[in-house]
Amino acid sequence: MKMTAQLSRNSYLHKIYANPFNLAKAIYFAIGMTTAFWSMNAQAAATCSGGGVTSTLSMPATLSVPRDAVAGTNLTGWILGPSQSSAFKCNTTNINSSGAGVLYIGSGTDTGMRIADPGGTPGSARVYTTNIQGIGLAVSVRLYANNCGWTSWSKFIGADSQMYPYIAAYSCNGNTQPDGGQIAFAYVKLNDPIQAGGYITSERVVNMVPQHREVQLGGTWSPNYYQNGSTLIVPQTCSTPNVTVAMGTVQTKLFTGVGSKAALKLFNISLLNCPSGIKTVSYQIDPVTSILDSANSVVALVPSTATGVGLQLMNSYGTRLQLSQPIPFTSYSSSGGNFSIPLLAAYYQTGSVVTPGPANTFLQFTMTYQ
Repeated sequence: MKMTAQLSRNSYLHKIYANPFNLAKAIYFAIGMTTAFWSMNAQAAATCSGGGVTSTLSMPATLSVPRDAVAGTNLTGWILGPSQSSAFKCNTTNINSSGAGVLYIGSGTDTGMRIADPGGTPGSARVYTTNIQGIGLAVSVRLYANNCGWTSWSKFIGADSQMYPYIAAYSCNGNTQPDGGQIAFAYVKLNDPIQAGGYITSERVVNMVPQHREVQLGGTWSPNYYQNGSTLIVPQTCSTPNVTVAMGTVQTKLFTGVGSKAALKLFNISLLNCPSGIKTVSYQIDPVTSILDSANSVVALVPSTATGVGLQLMNSYGTRLQLSQPIPFTSYSSSGGNFSIPLLAAYYQTGSVVTPGPANTFLQFTMTYQ
């Protein structure tokens, strides 16, 4: 009788008051600030138009993340948004200056991590958390104002602790001028381990507005928005093909009683193209059919005319294999490469009489990487 066993893979992926201490001094300061307050009101009265564009940066659809990636490692190159030198047009006769500013509006938080911007300046690009643990989104900005041209990437304003809510802002003299800028995103490895895969949510991350000295200007303009595209994060694993074990044709006379075996076959679970950095690997085999003899790891065949036998699983030394529990693969090396897990299968007599017929069964295996 022809008996075939097949193992099928199960993918595993495993947030002023004025102090009246000195009244004369308090009045003095209030009078001294009068001009500044009038100036700020004039700023807000400047008229700008334009904007209203949402740009989605082309982040990779899928990102395979090395498990041993060091915190601060760029997982992608910088993805550049559109270069918009005339996102806004501002009539600034009253204040003689205008520019553009960028504000963070995403759901993440500032991690405090800083990486090199697209121009190569170290520690100038901010990194924010994403909805995937261990993956951050770096944001870099360069801005444009007509009379002064382009800034370098990530032109910060003031000390780093004073930049919220603006990531960057830039103004330049000129009565009527276009203002704008360019945004860049990159994914970065954070300090937290990446425990599972999933999609990084696409959302509006930053917006761009016309401003002067961090005060938004008036007019008919609308913000420009910049969002990241959705990306599937896949922690790197080994490739594990399905396994088919051909048991061949077995004569019933080879079975001599309950507990006897026939058609002993060696087979392998292959682990191919394993990346470096995976420290441990374990595997688990679960039957799809019922267990006939748990003490000997014997599983039932799929219904057929063959009766009185089941399939037994063993390690390469012939010791029965524990079912439905993780088993460490001790021959794995963290340097990566290709590996094989050697196993044995045999037909195992479970009844007093063995009758011929097709004798197939199915199991699934799960790989766990850490």
